[in-house]
Amino acid sequence: MLVLVANFDALPNVNETLFNAYFLDRCVVPPITVSTPILDYGRCFLHHPYELPVHLLNESDLPAKYELLSQVHGHLLIFFALRGIGVVYGLHQIVFNMWY
Repeated sequence: MLVLVANFDALPNVNETLFNAYFLDRCVVPPITVSTPILDYGRCFLHHPYELPVHLLNESDLPAKYELLSQVHGHLLIFFALRGIGVVYGLHQIVFNMWY
């Protein structure tokens, strides 16, 4: 619980407790469903780009922020997407393409 206390010394005959405001808050993180949790590129060949769609679904009323994090250096495969960061609004789905 958070308490906001204002000190109004300039106001005579005013009790300090009259200016206390109590806040009850909670943090809500909406669940995001990745409808394509496994990206199967099939057989891959050098110097041929491969592209697959990724679907993010937000079934809650609240907007949710997403970010595609880059892989650790040293891996042979590197994925990237044009919209690697953004917002999935409530009750919406977004689709972006990932390349390999």
